[in-house]
Amino acid sequence: MYEVCGRKTPLIVAAEHGYYEVMYDLLEHKASVSQTDGWGNTPLHSASAAGHLDCVMLLLLRHSPLELANRSQRTPLMVAAMEGHIEVVRHLLGCNAVLSPQLNDNRESALTLACKSGKVEIVKLLLERGPPIADRRGELNAALREAVLLGHVELVQILLNHGADANHYDDTYTPLIFLAISSNNVNTLDLLITNGANIEQLDGQGYTPLMEATRTGKIEMVAALLAAAMAIAQHVCVVQLDRQLDM
Repeated sequence: MYEVCGRKTPLIVAAEHGYYEVMYDLLEHKASVSQTDGWGNTPLHSASAAGHLDCVMLLLLRHSPLELANRSQRTPLMVAAMEGHIEVVRHLLGCNAVLSPQLNDNRESALTLACKSGKVEIVKLLLERGPPIADRRGELNAALREAVLLGHVELVQILLNHGADANHYDDTYTPLIFLAISSNNVNTLDLLITNGANIEQLDGQGYTPLMEATRTGKIEMVAALLAAAMAIAQHVCVVQLDRQLDM
């Protein structure tokens, strides 16, 4: 077995650079499709990350392992989704790559990585091809966190439409509405509020969203939160008036 820089085999180097003919010759001479580099990447990881579809197809014809994860716990499908190579993603799925809703130890999946990179078309594909929505609530909520942090309004809307929870948080993670304030994207904030985000939610320091926006000097966020509070107050007044009239 030959190894080069960073413990990369010649086949891995060829896969990274899209050298199809070199890969073919190496495979004809029994180069291993399963041998990994120092980071746990197989040739399929490298070809998928670089978007070399022809090289991916060649490796799969030679029975390259589809589900082997690298040291970052990412499969070839995950790295292709992260890098935005939709044709590679589509081909891997067509070859029965597992689209698991389970998050790795870094709270990542193919969907969350696509969201983190802002890859809208890949997100749509993964939602279309994945398991039933009821089985992937945790993944959807993790993906929504990435989209909110990114300030990507279209992705936020897509994920909310697919059942992600605008109020999801636990003791470890900051409530989503505070992430929207941190990213300073008023459109993202408005989307969360429209989909039921609690504008009175407290963060770990006991701040409300309005307090946090004020404290950090985000004027547009303050205005949006005040407008939302006023709309809620007006709605409450209308409901109370209707009840009184019905009595």
